[in-house]
Amino acid sequence: MAEKSVFEQIKKQNGERFAKAIRGYDNGIFDIPGIVDIVKYAGHEAEPIMEYLESL
Repeated sequence: MAEKSVFEQIKKQNGERFAKAIRGYDNGIFDIPGIVDIVKYAGHEAEPIMEYLESL
């Protein structure tokens, strides 16, 4: 349930395409503590930061 809310928060904040890109790349990224704040200023393109997010 919490995972869905994190997805929904990121979807609202960064856009649906951004959230779906993260989910498609590695669903575990949503489990990173504070992920919503980490991507707050990432814009709407998830691809450039995927490797960074996966390294967390």
